[in-house]
Amino acid sequence: MWNYLLLPIIFSSLWLPAPPSRFPGLGETGLPQKVLFLTAHPDDECMFFGPTILSMVSQGIEVHGISLSNGNADGLGSLREKEFQESYDTLGVPKENVSIMNHPYLQDNITSSWDTELISDILQAHVDKTGISAILTFDEAGISQHPNHISLYHGAKRYISSFDKADRQPPLLFALESVKIARKYTGLLAPISTRIILHVESAIRLLLMRLHYGPLPGPKMTIIANVNGFLTALQAMRRHKSQLVWFRWLYVLFSRYMWINDWVEVIPNVS
Repeated sequence: MWNYLLLPIIFSSLWLPAPPSRFPGLGETGLPQKVLFLTAHPDDECMFFGPTILSMVSQGIEVHGISLSNGNADGLGSLREKEFQESYDTLGVPKENVSIMNHPYLQDNITSSWDTELISDILQAHVDKTGISAILTFDEAGISQHPNHISLYHGAKRYISSFDKADRQPPLLFALESVKIARKYTGLLAPISTRIILHVESAIRLLLMRLHYGPLPGPKMTIIANVNGFLTALQAMRRHKSQLVWFRWLYVLFSRYMWINDWVEVIPNVS
């Protein structure tokens, strides 16, 4: 009997408001003023970063997005540029904050890495122009081991490591955490289990604080979408009509990244 009572309670958590974004190292509010989502291809923004983009837009954070290629691997670059703009519009990001590139040395290629120095130079120009305070991109595993994704991580880390701290501080850099395949395709279970885990961790942290046990590591920055957030990200993905083959439908229905984003701060290299 208890099982039948618990199931609707558990699944009702999917409709709870999405918790606000909280970034470590950004003062009391934990909210950067301007953020840049650095992606490799059109559709990365909604396939991987949707929960965080929607969370930040809802809090009034100025969101910018840049894709370093137009996804021209199949000769559909011009069409995909249009789809990219429409996707970001669906996610609530104004057109003037979104840009897409078609650089000859940054072409969509699943077998080739990109020049990290070139990526660093592009970031420098973009940040100088827009005053970005935080960059969000892939981690060193690139979620799917895609070499273009991985290049973004190394290029962004190279950029923030190039600053002379005595002159000015670099933007903060956060990397989207890659998970093993068993966790990657957990679908509806991802937001439910993650909410439970976060509540348990919070309770344990509170208990340890009251026992004066420390120092404690900071909580991981986890963004959880609710059903409305998932449906909005799904609607954004539908703007990429040229990419809606059967296996991408499976991805958006079962991928953890349509519901959950775990972020890790990247520390600049010390020369």
